[in-house]
Amino acid sequence: MISLTVYSFVLLISVFSLGGLVMLYMKYRTLLLLRITLFLLSLLFISAGFWCNAWNQLAARVDLPVIDFALWLSFFVGSAINVIVTPLLVSALLEIPLHVWQKRLMLLWNGAFVGLAVVYFLRPLLGWIPWVLTVMQVATIAVALTVMGLLMRKRRTLWWFSALLSFFGMSVLFLLLLMLDILITTVPIPMLAVVDDLSLALYLVALALGLFFFASHYLMQQAVVSAGRLTEHGKSRFQLTDREVQIVECLVQGQANKQIADALHIAPKTVENHLTAIYQKTNVRNRTQLTQVLLNWNRS
Repeated sequence: MISLTVYSFVLLISVFSLGGLVMLYMKYRTLLLLRITLFLLSLLFISAGFWCNAWNQLAARVDLPVIDFALWLSFFVGSAINVIVTPLLVSALLEIPLHVWQKRLMLLWNGAFVGLAVVYFLRPLLGWIPWVLTVMQVATIAVALTVMGLLMRKRRTLWWFSALLSFFGMSVLFLLLLMLDILITTVPIPMLAVVDDLSLALYLVALALGLFFFASHYLMQQAVVSAGRLTEHGKSRFQLTDREVQIVECLVQGQANKQIADALHIAPKTVENHLTAIYQKTNVRNRTQLTQVLLNWNRS
């Protein structure tokens, strides 16, 4: 009864936060907001799965095929969205574009996950498939969190780093609780089961509310480029020299190194040296990434 009540509350909070994020996305239409919204949607489905599981435990003697199907569908849809969106969300949060080979690898991984889930739906007697799906989900989250832990220290402002650190910490907790849930499923431990239910529910509530407030705060950040020119916020944010500002503005307008050199009456080699310094200050590797970061700073 406690688990059913707790997850009913979790569902209510998740629906509230998801509704708020959907309204924010409809207003601002940013890629980061879309990925946050989809990530929260995955948590909503996972919460619905736990609610169905709690219902089944409460009404053990009542055979309701609809609840059983809803349980499978909620966990499958939630896990699938989570596996697909988690790497994309981490990429957006860290402002690191994915390479073509990374996108292809993700496509194969996601296709394998969905394919196995469909096979299990058609052949439910293949009991090894849920374990493989669980391992794939845990591996996806673990790799994404490892990348985030290694690269999140040089992100924007102090509040941005603090927000990433909070998300990182809660996600690590989620991973541990997910593994605990797997352990309890394999080796029933009543005392741990109670702790797991309450801890996982608390995590889902905290993350749902945290994502909503993070998205709201994110939208208040100032743009660094306006009408093809760096704003004062952009200049101070990256601590660029006057010459570097000129080069960045030419680059944003699509000019090649030779064109920039001619426009500023400097040698092409000097342009390359300045670009190297700019890449270091903005934490990117090439002009394509620099342009993406600058133009999508407050709407990526």
